[in-house]
This record gives sequence, structure tokens and C-alpha cells, in this order.
Amino acid sequence: MFCQALVACYPDCFGDKRGFFCIVRTGLVNTSLTNIILIYNRGKIVILYYTKETCGMVYFYRSKMVTDLLRRREFLMRKKRSRLVSFTLAAVLVISSVNVGTVSAAEADAGKVETQAEVITDEDSTEAVSEAETDIQKEEADSEEASTQQDTTEAVTEAVTETTTEGDVETSTEADTEAEDIVSVEETIEKTTVTASAGTLVYNLMTDKTLFNMVLSAYNEGAGAQKNKNNFTYGDLSAYTGVLDFSSTANAASVRSIAGLGCAKKAQSINISSFTGVTTIPAEEFSGCAFQTIVLPSSITTIGTSAFFECKNLTTITLPDTLQSLGKQAFASCTSLKSVHSTKKNNTLPSGLTVIKEQVFLDDTSLEEIAIPSFANGRIMQDEPSLFAGCTKLARVTIGKSITTIPASAFSKTGTGTAGGLEVVFEADSQLDKVLGSAFSGSKLTSTVDFTNCKKLTTIEGSAFEGAEGLTTVILPNKTSGTMKFGDNVFAKTKLTTIYKAGAASSEGVVLPDYVNGIGQGCFYNNTVMTRISLSPALTAIPDYTFDGCTALATVEQRQSGSNCEVKEIGDCAFRSTAITNTDFLMKMNKLETIGYQRMDLVTDYGIETVGKTETQKSEAEKIKSLPLGGVATSQLPIVIYDTHQKKKNDREYYGSEVFTNCSQLTSVKIPASVKNIGGRAFYFVNYRGATDALRSNITSVTWASDTAGQVRNIYAEAFQGNAKLETVVLPDNANAKESLNIGAYAFHGCAAITKLGVAGKTDNVLPASVASIAAGAFFRCQSLTNITIQSKRDGTCPALGIKVFEQCSSLAKATVPEKITEIPRHFFYNAPISVFNVGSNQKIGITKIGDLAFFGNAFTTLDLTKWTELVEIGGGAFANVDTLIESGETKNTAIHATHAPCLTTVILPNTMKQNLFINSCFVFGQSDFNTMKTASHAVNGEVYIPDYVYENAQQAMFGGTGLKKVVWQADTTGKNVWKSIPVFQYEVCSNIRDAKDVLPTGTYVTSIGQGAFYNSDIQSADLSAYKNLKELGSGAISGSAWGISGKVGVFMQCPYLASVKLPQTNTGVSLLVKDKTFFKSVNLVQVELGSTAEIQQEAFSGCAALRSIVFPNTLTKIGQKAFNQCTSLETVNFGKLKEIGNYGFSECTSLNLTNSGLPNTLETIGTYAFWKDTNLGKVVFGPALKKIDSYAFQKSGVEEVEFSKAARLETINAYAFSETAIRSFKLSGTKVAKIPTFTLYGCTSLTSASFGEEVLYIDQNALAGCRNLSRFEFASTATVNNKVFYNSYRNPTTQNVDYTANGGNITIVVNTPDKTTVPIGRTITLPYYANPKGTSGFDYVLVGDMNSTEEVKTHLKVSAKLLDGYYWKKQTNLADEQAAYKIVDKKYYEALAATKTWKRTDITGSNVEVDVIDIAGVTATTEPINLSVTCSLTFECAPNAGVPVSVTASKFSAKYNIEVKEVPFCADLYADSRRTQSVAYGKTEKIQATASKKYVQYYFDINNTEAINCTPDTYDVVVETDNPNVLYPSGSTGGTKVSSYATTNGTRVNTSTQTISPNTGSQMFYLVAAGIGTAHIKVYPKGHPEYARVYTYVVNADIQRITLKVPDSYANGANVGAAFCVFDSYENCFKQTAKAQDMSKYPVYSNMKIVYTSSDPEYVSVDDRGNVRILKADTYKKTVQITATAPISNSTSTVRASVSVRVNSRTGQTSGGASGVLEDPSKPLQNNSKVKDPASGTTYVVTKVSQKDLQGEVKFSKTTGTANVVIPDTLTINGVRYKVTTIAADAFKGNTKIKTIKLGKYIKQIDSNAFSNCKNLTKVTISDSVTKIGKKAFYNCKKLTTVSLSSKSKVTEIGDSAFYNCSKLKKITIPAKVKKIGAKAFYNCKSLKTITVKSTVLKKVGSKAFKNIHKKATIKVPKKKYSAYKRLLKGKGQKSTVKIKK
Repeated sequence: MFCQALVACYPDCFGDKRGFFCIVRTGLVNTSLTNIILIYNRGKIVILYYTKETCGMVYFYRSKMVTDLLRRREFLMRKKRSRLVSFTLAAVLVISSVNVGTVSAAEADAGKVETQAEVITDEDSTEAVSEAETDIQKEEADSEEASTQQDTTEAVTEAVTETTTEGDVETSTEADTEAEDIVSVEETIEKTTVTASAGTLVYNLMTDKTLFNMVLSAYNEGAGAQKNKNNFTYGDLSAYTGVLDFSSTANAASVRSIAGLGCAKKAQSINISSFTGVTTIPAEEFSGCAFQTIVLPSSITTIGTSAFFECKNLTTITLPDTLQSLGKQAFASCTSLKSVHSTKKNNTLPSGLTVIKEQVFLDDTSLEEIAIPSFANGRIMQDEPSLFAGCTKLARVTIGKSITTIPASAFSKTGTGTAGGLEVVFEADSQLDKVLGSAFSGSKLTSTVDFTNCKKLTTIEGSAFEGAEGLTTVILPNKTSGTMKFGDNVFAKTKLTTIYKAGAASSEGVVLPDYVNGIGQGCFYNNTVMTRISLSPALTAIPDYTFDGCTALATVEQRQSGSNCEVKEIGDCAFRSTAITNTDFLMKMNKLETIGYQRMDLVTDYGIETVGKTETQKSEAEKIKSLPLGGVATSQLPIVIYDTHQKKKNDREYYGSEVFTNCSQLTSVKIPASVKNIGGRAFYFVNYRGATDALRSNITSVTWASDTAGQVRNIYAEAFQGNAKLETVVLPDNANAKESLNIGAYAFHGCAAITKLGVAGKTDNVLPASVASIAAGAFFRCQSLTNITIQSKRDGTCPALGIKVFEQCSSLAKATVPEKITEIPRHFFYNAPISVFNVGSNQKIGITKIGDLAFFGNAFTTLDLTKWTELVEIGGGAFANVDTLIESGETKNTAIHATHAPCLTTVILPNTMKQNLFINSCFVFGQSDFNTMKTASHAVNGEVYIPDYVYENAQQAMFGGTGLKKVVWQADTTGKNVWKSIPVFQYEVCSNIRDAKDVLPTGTYVTSIGQGAFYNSDIQSADLSAYKNLKELGSGAISGSAWGISGKVGVFMQCPYLASVKLPQTNTGVSLLVKDKTFFKSVNLVQVELGSTAEIQQEAFSGCAALRSIVFPNTLTKIGQKAFNQCTSLETVNFGKLKEIGNYGFSECTSLNLTNSGLPNTLETIGTYAFWKDTNLGKVVFGPALKKIDSYAFQKSGVEEVEFSKAARLETINAYAFSETAIRSFKLSGTKVAKIPTFTLYGCTSLTSASFGEEVLYIDQNALAGCRNLSRFEFASTATVNNKVFYNSYRNPTTQNVDYTANGGNITIVVNTPDKTTVPIGRTITLPYYANPKGTSGFDYVLVGDMNSTEEVKTHLKVSAKLLDGYYWKKQTNLADEQAAYKIVDKKYYEALAATKTWKRTDITGSNVEVDVIDIAGVTATTEPINLSVTCSLTFECAPNAGVPVSVTASKFSAKYNIEVKEVPFCADLYADSRRTQSVAYGKTEKIQATASKKYVQYYFDINNTEAINCTPDTYDVVVETDNPNVLYPSGSTGGTKVSSYATTNGTRVNTSTQTISPNTGSQMFYLVAAGIGTAHIKVYPKGHPEYARVYTYVVNADIQRITLKVPDSYANGANVGAAFCVFDSYENCFKQTAKAQDMSKYPVYSNMKIVYTSSDPEYVSVDDRGNVRILKADTYKKTVQITATAPISNSTSTVRASVSVRVNSRTGQTSGGASGVLEDPSKPLQNNSKVKDPASGTTYVVTKVSQKDLQGEVKFSKTTGTANVVIPDTLTINGVRYKVTTIAADAFKGNTKIKTIKLGKYIKQIDSNAFSNCKNLTKVTISDSVTKIGKKAFYNCKKLTTVSLSSKSKVTEIGDSAFYNCSKLKKITIPAKVKKIGAKAFYNCKSLKTITVKSTVLKKVGSKAFKNIHKKATIKVPKKKYSAYKRLLKGKGQKSTVKIKK
């Protein structure tokens, strides 16, 4: 119970109901007693206390075997019991049970702390657990407990005594069992040290008191001490350096346990020979002791784990012959131990041993000799590794004859410290059977290991002798029976030269006896001295790396048994880097099938699939994702630059088989006829520049023998790549129909010397008729190959051909391909100078496609395709001489020129074709002499004739780079396949074209000409005027170009001789776009007619340096960015009706002058830099449509004068727009420009006058900077001028002078005021005078009236301002003399402000601009306007010049106003938003739509005067009145009390200090609340001023809130066909007004929202827009149709809905298993391919056969949303007629993750492709017997599919490709009786598939990899009579070799 309680609390500790082990922390404070270790066993506890320095233990146990378990601090648990966990609760339990009190640190250090414990039994443990927490708290809290510690110690001592006595007498079976238990616990604790605190009493450490007394006596005698049991401590004994000799001590025989004796750590010697009652040396008892000798008693049977571990001074040990068991590491690391003797024999282990544990003598570096006797059990060591490992001076070992196994690593790294190495001797008649892995690895051995006496030896396991130094010879036994196997790396990295069988002649070389039938991977790896090997005929394989790196191995002999040899496979890297010169030995391997396991198959261009023999190989190969297998041609080097080395990073990494790679002495290769597979890179050699000779190939010939057997043979990818000296390749050939040869990707890549290739005995190079496929690049860069013939296969068909097969075969002039070839793959003859090309006998040519660049670089002069009538496509660059094609995934920066010079002049096409022909990009690109394409019926030389079967090419550069002059289009006369679009780059770089019309169709149907169509050609004229339907110049997308061009390429871009262009006047509705770069840098273009061009896009005419003038048609509205950039000769432009000039549109047109032509009146936008650096512009007049002049538009141009008088719509002039121009005068007036931004006129050094109209409200800093000649600055009084308006200097680029605008003191400033300023009587306005920013010089004075005014003029106004000089009422000649007489000081008329009054302006800048202001109040009315003049001084800042301040002065100027004072009316303006941007017009009718959630509108208002005067009203509150409060009433909230009048009270904010009012904008609002439907008039006026009222009219409507539908009672239970009735009952609007069906006149009145009615099945029941229902049709069963009414909710996507069920009486009963459907489009008749929907399930069907009679029609199941369990119905009823459901359509359930099970209807015939693919939760499928075909990928990736039910009656005949691909949970499948075909990968990756039952006897075909990756222990059961046939049929379908085929 105690154990269970602890384990329950702390499951991380280990233990069971019998025992428990853990470490805990005590949590005690102020003590070194910090840790406690618990060991619990059957009710007894062992407690170890852990201090900071030491640990001790008291152990209670009922067995006679009392074992001292003192251990090191670090406890390492064995195997799974590897972690020790600290447990707080366990600590509490221990402390509470053992009564440990608080111990001071001083006591602990003094050694006074002793272990205290009491025995706890099962009965006690429960109580201990429950009371634990309480007890420990009491003990820690009570300091007096410490004083009782001595009593507790005595109690513990008694307990020890009692327990020991009990253990002595208890000898029952139970006790023995418990002893075994405790031993097992002991063995979980490894390598520990016996330590205790210095003060621990030895008496408490030794359980045997007799032993204690002997030790005490010996100590006192040897040390001259007088110790007793109460003061003899551990510290005393551990420091004792004397002798402990008990050989003659009395009572020695009574000692039963020596536990604790090991505490004498420093004793010189120990003699316990007289302890004849002791049988066991406890585990670790003497570990770490310093004695040199120890004499053991003859009674010892057991030496425990690590008993003498690290006894480093021990030199010799004699083990008694009674010894039975040696524990793990018993004498390990005894580094001085030289000899181990038994009682009977020196240097020999006791022969009575029955147990020897691992590492017994590990690292005993002085041990010199050992004999392992012939034990009774010869296998006692076989599972105990490293017995003598690391015994570096071990010179001799003798293995007794009974020993059957030398354990793993038994003697590894031994003998390395000896002169001659370890001698291994086997006794006569040795029973040795196995030498286990690494037994002697890393050791130093004598030169010979002789196994002559070991005739039963069968196995030498992996690495047994790997790296063994000194070993040169191995003698194997002369066996007459049995076999022998060598494991992996057995002799790797040794200097072994000789192996031979005992009794055979000893000669130099390795001779594997005939009985050796297996060797492992790397068996002789990296043996650099072995020169000869003779292989056993019994070997079945030469595994991976067998002789890899055996650089001296020159001779390989293969012996035969009779005439046979069993070798079938040679593994990867088996002979890599050897010195062999030929492969003649392979010819003796008459059963050899495979050379190299690695397969690198073609996937796209490259790809790898591993068919290795081990999982390790496969996992390594997974690292290979993409390899440039063999390098890439770079530049135009004569050889390929390969990878710098093989694709391997270390000795064990897989990148190709490399079987004979780097065999640089190999000159000829012979391959036997039995070989089926030559692995990828089997004979691979690097061939890069700088490669050493050791890495280069010297193979000159490869001969693969032929036989008569029909084999499927494979040369895998790159098998012979890089064999640069290979001249002759003979391939196997025979007449057997089953013979097949597949040549892999790049198999002979870089074999530059091949001249003879193919079948032996042929004059030309003829590949065997057995060739079934030639993969990509198979003969890439075979540069000496001059001719090739690819024969038809035996069945007359063409082999499968990959891409790039003969690419870069630079001598290949003649080629013949099979007659039935249908496609020439891309790059097939790339850069091969083919001049003669035959297709069979050239009688019938069935080629349909020529791939991209297939004949690139050919040597044809005339290409005759007359007989190629089945041709459908000619690929890009197929016959080109310059490769500009950008292929998928390729980067090509420059064009690639063929090695052979261009010579093609003529292409002859057939008169007719079976199909249309598509000619792809760059078809003959770079064939500079090409000028003729013709047919027999149109055989005209010198022109390119395009027959009408050549259809429009959407690609590019069809005839680019050729010498053609004229193109004739047959479509112009026949109208067939007309080319509406001329392709991209169609005629690029053509040097002989003179006029575009010579090479374009004559028909007007052309709508577009592609980008770069005439790029860089020598065209001189482009008359396109005939093409009335032309829409685009520059259409299409560029897929890539190798000319270094980026971005867009114009149609006539960089045509250096193009002089004239004439574009068409297009037909009505056709807009012509001149797209990007159309005429870019056509430097000689002088004449352009734009026709009806609508838009000129980016850079269209950029760089046309010769263009002098151009006329824009009225259709042209926009020119794009840089459209005419750098047209340096362009002088005049007639802009037509242009609207937009893009950025840089006419930039750097240095000759352009706008003085006479001017800009058009239609122009709206001038873009950034539009006329930048146009140095000759002159005068520019801006028209009435202009809205924007963008930044830098005229910067640095020659504009001298600008006119804005017409530009009334101009809104924006952006920064720098006119900077650094030659403008002399600038006047901006009458526009909408409100802000002059920074640097607008910066650096205009000729500018003398700048004038800005009243619309300009802000002039920003530096707007006039650097205008050094400016003398007049004019602006309106409403404008604010930044005081840094002249701030920056300007460095003149011509004079390099630094220019400043003349400062304010030298500029005349004119401020223009309004014609008249009205001041309301009793109101105050702020004078519209904002020129001076706050903080500048301020106002000087104000003067009212003129010289003729009377004094009363001052009585009309009151002025409030801060004036420096004051306020005057009459103008004087000399104001300074008379100002006192006329100065106004009466506060009634003038108030001199002490502080500046400011106004924050945010109207223009978006941020505050503070300006000083003058307020004018109206006092009395004037009869005529009076004058008021304001005089002001402004100081403008200027930037320092080189740090020196620039001198500035204030400018003084005056502004004059005409002021009238009169009464001014105010009104309330309403707005829909708080920002007052959405005004509400009065006098118009407004509509309010009330909804259930909103029945109001919210309005904001302002009080404004009607004459737009800036003055203050007397109130900002309003009164709102209604004439019909039952419809609409005003309120202060959204649902206030219904009233007729409402007055706002918070619209005004009053300043109590100044008694002024201002609008309280946050409260200037009210609500109009709707109360019912109708019309109301709302009157709004300022409070107190009803005379200023405005009236608004409102119409209120309402949403529908509820709809009620009801079926009349007479039809409640059902209606018959023809019945008609209304289901509408009523609706209620949001005002609770109800429209009832009985009063339909109210139907549209109570709401303006329309109700829409729908029927769920309109085929049966119709409904109109008033809810009137009619029954149209009945079915064979009673049917229910839903009628739904829906009304929208305003301003929401939600609706109000109601529905009712209408029941239709049945016509007849319904057949079970059926569904019903309706046409998705009822307006169309039912016909084939009609879509039908089953509303009940949401399933869509497609009609495949329209029914003529009942049940004759058929449909297919097309799509469904799907539920968990789906049943496909037998039939579908459409319009009352049943249709059979016969097909599950393609993709029907694809990706449906809802469905779990499927049951098919009984009429289903076919499951189409992907029908259930990726249904990842599908678990079960029941396939009906009617199904005949399961389509491609039908159940692809259904990962949870476990059950597929196919009955014995199933009609399935075909299971398609990948049908059950990756159905990884499928466990079994039955192949029905009628199945004829199983497709490729049908059950690929069905990892759980273990049972496949084939019922079919007609199975003819099983596709490749059909069963790849099924369960490795799967069974395929086949019919008995078909067993042999099916075994052959099913062979090699991807399943592992462990898959069994059974009858």
C-alpha cells in the first residue's frame, strides 16, 4: 500500500506492487541533510540520506542476503528506468515516518548526523500517507525534537539488529525470491561509489558484526589506536593505509557478509581467504579501492556488478574455481591488472563460470594474456558485448573449443599497445559458429587470423575486423559442408591481401571459398593494398560498396560451379575507384541481372525513383530532390562543365549507383546477356576541366552480349555519362518479341568520342529493334556521332522517345526514325547539323508534332514537308538557327547561336492537311537566308506563302531573324483561318522587309499587331491605313526574349530605317490604341499620320529624334508617360481634343514651341515633368477644361509667358510646376486654385511681377524664392502669405550666382479687396484681411473716410484691433502733422486691443495658420459706401547666405475697402452629417423610409446670412414646426413626445467674459420622428426670426414588419391539379398598420416594399406576385410544396419571410429506390445534357439519354453537397417519367469531406474519373453488380477507406489507373471474375492492403506499379489454373519481394 500510494502520487518514479525506487528532497532548513533516496520492497524500506559531501544508508530487509546499497551521488538508471525524479510529497512521507528532526549544519559537518529510521509495513503505510503532512509540520515546528535525536538513534540501532537477525534465520523460498528481487533492484543502479560521512560509525555500516569486530581489531593493531564501536568512524577506516589480513583470524569462517569492507579505500592489501562462509562480493564493494592485491576465499560464487571497478593499483587476481558469476564491469578499468588466473591455471578464467556479464575486463589496459576455457555452456558470452574491449596490451587470446560465439566488440581496440598485435588462437575442434559484429574492430592483430580449427563457423558479422591494424591474411576452415556469410564492412579499411581455405595453396590474393555464399555491404571497403580477388560461385550478390576504394585491386576473377555462377546483382559503388582494366569477370556471371541498384528515371527533365534493396538506400535517396545530372552547357565551350565531383558528400551517401565510377584503368566493358538492369551512373565519370586522370574515364568500348531470351533491359539514367573516350557501344539485340531495351535519361551524356553505336555488324549506327524507350538526353553531346537509325519496335510501333536525346551531337548529319513515329520531341536534334532526315522509308509519314527546338541548328537548305500531311504542330524554334526561346523554368539573357551556319532557304508544305497546322514561336528564327515557303500548288520562290490551314499563331517571332521579303496569306482569298492578330515579334530582326503591307494580310480583318512585330527590322514604311478594324498596336504578352530586353517591346521599336507611318481611320466603334514603345527610338521617323488613334501609351514615340511635327486626331484623348520624350526635333504639335498629357509626356523636346499652336481647350491634366526641359516653349495659354498642372510640369523649360484667363476650372498647381523657367510675368486669376504650393515659381530669375486673384487663399513658403528680379507682388486681402515665401536662395546653373528674391522692402505689394463689404447692423464681422501671419509687424493704422468725408462717417462703424498708430476718421495730406486732431479714441467707435486677436485658418493648409485680424461692427446704416483703408507692414524672412544673415526690411502697404452697413437676414441651413458637407435642399420633397429599428432622421444645422457675409448672428438656436405631427414631428431625441413645434436650446455657446456668442456645434442638431404614413411640411427658422423661415416637404413610407400566409381550409389537406387559391392573409408595417387580404386596396398602401412569392417546386405549384397559387401537376405520390413570401428590409441584406405548405394530391404510388428532379432551367426543353436537380437532396443530374418510353431514359449523377451516408438512387423521376441512374460523373464527389459511406444504385454502369477522389472521410463503398468500369482515380487518396464491397456477380471489367491510389487503410480487395484490366498504380501506396483475391480468369493486363507499396507481407490469391500465367503477369508491379502470390 505504501508503494502504491507513492506511485499514485508520483507516476514518474518507477515501481510496482512489489517495489519502489525514488529520490526525494527533504525540504529541511539549516542542515546538510538535503536529499533522501527511498528503496521500498515488500513492506520494507531502505533509506539513504544524501548530504552535500557524502551519502549513507540504513537498509532493512528480511532476507539472509543483506546488501550494502551505498551508491554515488549520481544514480544512472538502466534502460527504461533512466530518470530519477525529486518528489516533495515523498520527502514528507519519509521524514514523517523516520522521525528526522532538525539538524544543524555544524552537527552535520561534524559527522554527528546518523541515519534514523523505523520499519514501515504495509499496515503502517496508509496511515503514514494520510498523516504525513501533519507530522512533518509538527516536527519542523517543534525545536525540542532535536534533543531527542540520540534516543532515536538507539532505537534505530536496535531495529537494525533485529532485522539482521531475522534475515539470518529466514531461508524460505519466499526469502530467496525476495533476494532475487533485491538483486534486480541492485542491478538497476550502475557504477556508484561507496561513501559515507566522515563521522558515520562503521558499526552501523557493517551488518555482519563479526566482520566489524575483526576490522576494528585489525585497525587498532595496525594504526596503534584504541577505537570502539561507538567512535570507530567511516573517516577512520577510509583513511587507513595498512594491511587487512584476516587469513588466520579466529571465527573468520562465521563471516557471512563483507558488506562495508570496501570502506577501507586506501588499504594496501586485503586477505579474506579465511572467510569461507562468504559467497558473494557485493556490487561495487571494492570499486575505486587502492589495494594492489586481494586474496579471495575459495567459497566465492558471485562477483557483483563493478565489484572491483577502477581498482587501478590491482596487478593480479586469482579467481576461485567455485566462481559461477562475473557481474557487469566487475574488473573494468583496472588499468594495472596484468594477469587473471584461476585456481587451477594461470591466465585463464575459471572453467565453472555460468554467467559472464558485459564489459567485465573493459579498458584493462595492462592485461597481457587471457584464455577463455571450454565452458560447459559455450554460449554464455554471446549476448555480453565488449568483454575485453580496450585491452590495449592484450597480446594473446585463446578461445576454448566449446565457445560458439565471439561476442560483439569483444576484442575491439585491443592489442594496439603491443609490438606484434593480438594473437588469436582457437583450440582444436572448435565449436565456434559466429564472430559477432565489431568483435575485433579497431584492434591491432598479428598478420594472420587462422580459423582452420573452426569448421562449424558460419558467420562473421558486420565490422568484425573493420580497421584491424596488421591483419594481412585470413585462413578459413576447410569445410566440406555448410555455408559461410560475411557481414557488412567485415574487412573494411584493413590491409588484408590474402584469404584462402586451409589446405589450399597460399598465394597472394583473396580467394573466397566455394562455401561463402554471402558477403555484406562494404565487405572490403577502402582496402588499398588488395590486388586480386577470386569470387565464390555461391555468391548471389556483390553488395553495395563491396570493393569501393580498393585502389590496388586490378584483378577480379569469378569462379563458376560447373558452368554457373549465382551472382544476380552487383550493388552500388561495388567496384568504385578500383584498378581493374576490364570487366571480363562479368561474363562468368551467367545469372547476373542487375549492375547497380540506383534508378534515376525521367520525370519532366529529371527525377529520381529508387528501386534499392534496403530501406536505408531508399531513405538516402529521398534526399535527392533535383539534380543537374551531368552538368549544363555554358557559353559555347567545346565540352560540358560538369559538377566538380560526383554527387556524393561522403562515403555512404547515395547519388547514383557508381558501380564502376573512377575505375580509371578500365578500358573495355563487357556485359553478359543475362543482365537486365544497368543502374543510374553505374559507369559514371566526371569530365570537368581540371579533373585529374584518376577521375577521367579511359573506357573505349562497351559490349553488351545478346542472347535469345526475351528480356526487359534497362540502362538507367547517366549510366555511362562522362566516358569521354568511349568509341564503340554494342547493344544487345535478338529477334525475340519479348526483348525490350530502355535507355535512360542522359545514359551516354558527354561520350564525345562515340562513333559506333547500336547493333553489331552494321555499317551505320542502328539501334536495336528491341529499344522500347530512349529517355531525355540519352546521347546528349555525343559529338563524334555522324549518323543514327532508330528502328521500329518488333511490333512495328515507335519506341517512346524523350527530349534532348541527340542534343549537341555536333557531327550528326543523318538520322532515320521509325515510320510510325508521331512526334519529334523537343530538343531532339538540338544543335545537330542534320541535313538528311528519313522517316522510315519516307513512304508514309504520320508525324503530328515537331517539338520545340527539335531541329535547332540543322543543316537543311530545303525542308520538304510535302508528305507530312498529318502534322498538327511545329514547335517553337523547331528549325531555327538562333535560340531565343524562353522555356519553362529557364533564364536566358542572350540568344544562343547554332554551331552550324544558317543555310535553310526554303520550306515546302503539303497542299492540304488533315487538320489545321499550328506553327509555334521562332519557327525558323535566325535562318537569315530563309525567304521561301510554298506548296506544290503555290510554288512561288522568293515569297512566304501561308496556307489557310495554318491558323493564327498566338506565340511569337514566327519568322523572326529571317531574310523574307514578302508574305502571301491564302486566307485573304479563302476567308478560312484569317489572322486577326499578328503575333508578337512576328518579323523581328528581319533585314529585307521594306513595307509593312508586304508582309501583312491584305484583308481589313486585322485587329491587332503584336508587340515587337517589326522590332529592330529594316522596314522603311508602315502604311496601315487599310486596316479599318485595327484596335491595338502592341498587343499580346511577351513570354520572354533573349535579346536583353526588359518590359514592353513596341511594334516598330528601334527600326532604324522607318521613315513614315500611316495609321487607319478606323470603323465606327473601333478605338485604336498605340501601346507602349510602339515607335520607340525609331530615330529616322519623320512622317506620322495617326488616323483615329484614341490613346498613345508610354514611350510610344520616345526617342524619335527626327520627328518635326505631328497632328493629333480629335479621337485622341490621352498620351501616356514619356510618349514623346526626347523627340528633340519636334517643333509643332496640333493637340486636337487631347484631355490628358502623362508624366514626361513631352519632356526634353527641346525644339517644341507652344506660342502659336498652344495647348488645346479640352486639356484637363498636365502630368509631372510633362514639358520638363523643353527650352523653346515661349507663351503657354491654358484652356477652360484644365483642372491640374502637376509637379515640375514646366520646370527648366523655356516658357516665357503664361495665360490663365481661360482656365476657370483649374484647381491644382503642384510644387515646382513653373520653377526655373523664363517666365517674366505671372498672373493667376479667375481659376479655382486656392493654394500656391512650395517652390511653384522657384528660381524664375526673369520674373518681375506675380499676381494672384481672390481665389488664392494661401501662398506657401518658397513659392517665389530665388526670383531676384521680382518687383511687384499682388494678392487678395483674403489670402494668407507665408512669411517665408521668398526664403530659399537659388543657384543659377548658368552664372552660378546665388539669387534671392528681392526682400520685402524692395517689392511693391498690392492687396486687392472686395468690391463691396457689407456689415450687418448690430453684428460684427471679421474684416477679410489675412495677409499677415501672427507675430509679424502687425497693423500700422486704419483710416475711415476720405478728404471730403464728414465726421459722421465714424458713427457707422466700430473697429476692434491692435493698431500701432491708431484709428483715424478723415484722410489728411500729412497725417503725421494732424493725426491727434482726427484720431478716434471713443470706445463706442474704436477699441484698441491690448493683445493681438488671431484667427486660426485651416481651410487651405489642413493645419492651423494663425493670422492677426480686425473686427468691424455695424453701428448705423450707411446711405452710400464709405472708404476704409488699412495700412500694414510685413517682414519676410530669407535664408542666410553661407551662414551670413541676409538683410531684410519691412514692406508697408495699404488695402482699401468700400463698406456699407445695413440690415442682413439670417437663415437655418440643414445638413445630413455633423461635418456639414451634405446639405439638405429646401423646396424639394424628401422621403423617409421607416423601419422597425429606425423611424427618424437626424439633422445638423448652421445659422448663416443670406448674403454670405462673415458676421455673427444673435442666436444659434432654431425652431422646428410641423403641420402634421401624426406623420412627422420634431424632437430632441429619436423617440420624444409628439409635438407640433420644437425649439433647440443648446445651439448657442455664450462667452460670459466677452458677452459674445458662437455656435455650439456639438448641439446644433435635432430629429424628425416618423409617426405614420403620409406627407408633412416642416418649417425651420432661427429662434426669434420666423420671418427667415424655410419650408421642407417630407413623404413618409414604412417597411413591412410581419407577413402571414394561410392555405384556405378547403385545401388544407391537399389540392388537385387545376386548383387555384390565394395564400396571402395579411401583412403588418412597422407602424402596426395591417393590410388584410379582405381589403386588397390597402395591399400597396401601408408599405411601399414589394412582397415576392416563390414556389419550392414551380413545376408542380405556381404562385404570382399577389400570392395566388395554382396546382399545375401531380405526381405518383402525395407531394408538399413550400410557398414563401419575402419582403426586403430597407438598408439591409435581411428580409422578412413567411412560408406555408401546399399539399398536392398524388396521382399514383411511387416506386421505391427512386428520387425526383426538376429542370434547372424550366424555360428550355428536356434534352441530352439537360441539368436536373433533386430539391430534396440538392443533387444535380445530367440527362444522357432522353426517355422515349418509360424507364428508357438515363441520367448520370453529377454533383451533390453530400451527407455522411450517401445512397445513389436507382431511378430519377423527371416530369413524371422515371430515368435510370447509370453513371457517377467525373468529379461528382471530388474533395467531399462529409461523406463516410456510399451505396450505389442497381443500374450504375460506370464510375467516372475522380468520382470520389480525395473523399478523405469515406470509409465504406458498396459497388453494385451492374458497374462495368471503375474509372481513373475514382477513389484516389481516400485515406480512410477500409471496405470496398464487390460481389461475385460483379460485372466490372476494368479498374482504371490510380483507382485506389493511396487508400492507405484498405486491407483487402476482391478482383471480380470479369476484370480484364487493372490500371497503372491502381492500388499504389495501399499500405494496409494484405489480402488481394483475384477471381478473374480473363485478366490480360496489369499496369506498372499497380501494387507498389502495398503491405510488405501481402498475399495475392489467384485461380489455380492461372497461377503460372498470373505469376508472370503480376511480377514487377511494384510490390515488394516479400509479397506472396498463392493459388
